[in-house]
Amino acid sequence: MMCSSKKLNYLFSMDLVKKGFAFVACAFAGAGILACSENNSNVAGGGGSGVEAGNAITAQIFSDGKPAAFARITLTENQSLDTNIVLTNYADNEGKVTIPLMNHFVGQGDYILEASLQGKILQKEFSVPEVPTSNVELGENNLEDPVQVSGTFGYKNVEGFVKVRGLNYHTPVLNGKFSFAQLPAGNLDFVFIPTSGGVDTLSIAVTAKPGETTSIAFEDTTSKPEEPDSVETPQVVLFDDFESGSQQHRIADSLGIFGGFWVLISNGVINDPDPMSFGGRYPLDTAENGSIAVHYSVKTLVPKDSSNMDSITAWSSLGVPLGIQYQPYDLSTIDTIAFKVKGEGSLTFALLHEGKDMSIVIQQKVYLSDEWTRVAVPIKGHEQKDCGYTLSDITLLSFTTANDMDFWMDDLQFISLSDKPIYDIFKQPSAQ
Repeated sequence: MMCSSKKLNYLFSMDLVKKGFAFVACAFAGAGILACSENNSNVAGGGGSGVEAGNAITAQIFSDGKPAAFARITLTENQSLDTNIVLTNYADNEGKVTIPLMNHFVGQGDYILEASLQGKILQKEFSVPEVPTSNVELGENNLEDPVQVSGTFGYKNVEGFVKVRGLNYHTPVLNGKFSFAQLPAGNLDFVFIPTSGGVDTLSIAVTAKPGETTSIAFEDTTSKPEEPDSVETPQVVLFDDFESGSQQHRIADSLGIFGGFWVLISNGVINDPDPMSFGGRYPLDTAENGSIAVHYSVKTLVPKDSSNMDSITAWSSLGVPLGIQYQPYDLSTIDTIAFKVKGEGSLTFALLHEGKDMSIVIQQKVYLSDEWTRVAVPIKGHEQKDCGYTLSDITLLSFTTANDMDFWMDDLQFISLSDKPIYDIFKQPSAQ
């Protein structure tokens, strides 16, 4: 059962939320990764020509007049705000890019190809027809100096993120300000996504030249954030702060539950010696304030052999059963799940039901920045439509990405306005 209404042939990361935890389920059951995994690798560079590989998107990337060997290639949907990357890989040693249109991740639609190498960058907009009869040829393209963009809002207490439509860039608004250190030149549509009430979603489009520094302001159209009419005192329970170093989350440990063990599965983890193993992997690190927190990085690796692009794409899924493995727990009295994060990149937080298949009940995209940011995910009343499951059926909690990412996470909390004690939720699985 697929709970997300989005087309998974375009949204790689949503599929990994479910497939990633299919791997986790196998791990807890004692099965090996090879028995459970699926290969989602894509070929973006190297290989044969478009004629040899069938209809394809083709391009050649140059930098300072020379082929941009192994330039990083990213393909995203044009005009998308979800900015899930359709494909990430590298050009070959001649700067050539070949993306077969037979690949099920690239269908009819409007896209942006982004290339970058050694501090230079470019974006190229193009379309793929419904029935391609020939290659989609993007020709020769030159990497350029990046654009720097900063901006302001009229009120310092505005909360949210600024995203670039159709590109995988986002940054938080801090004290009414935001900035992007490196963007490709050309058409850039900045969209403000609020996380607090009283402020609308806002958009400003600019055209920037290579190497340009640009300032924009949302202040003329920003309304003052609303103040809440009343404040209720919620229950707040620390699900895990990782200070014990135990692989088991705090609530399961305190209640003596045999379950609730964190597991990380991944490809491309760079601060772990065995990135495809299970066996108690639990990536903890010491933060700058001395506290213990989750920390790991995933990175797409530059291929040594451009003809073999398999198994280099970064992805990871960190998660934990709420209690006994495969047993659902009733979170219907929980209003919000909150946690602190920092780092670089983005990921998806999800609550899932693990049954005959993996079903996403709650999901929210999370964007990381250099500063610790508290993320509060509202869950009551936010179940996926047509999912078939509710908050009373949750078995797993996950953090999943299909992009390069550096991820810190700490102080995971369950928050409720109900009179029912939060700890009571975990004492007994809900009826199935």
